[in-house]
Amino acid sequence: MALTFAVYSGQWLAVIGFLPSIYAQAAIAGETAGALTALAAAMNIVGNAAAGRLLQRGVAAPTLLYCGFAAMAAGADKFL
Repeated sequence: MALTFAVYSGQWLAVIGFLPSIYAQAAIAGETAGALTALAAAMNIVGNAAAGRLLQRGVAAPTLLYCGFAAMAAGADKFL
């Protein structure tokens, strides 16, 4: 469990940590970049809370993981 959390935290810090730099390279204003980064963090909070509720309602953990992986792949595909 600790290794899983470490891997998750590592990717989370990488994404959130580099978003402002990515926005700066895209010539997005600082205020907008901050708001977009906060939005990304908020969406992660919503996703985590929703996953917890779904687990309590009996949705299998692998199903939630696969849905999360698919969502990340779909989002990344737009930038490739």
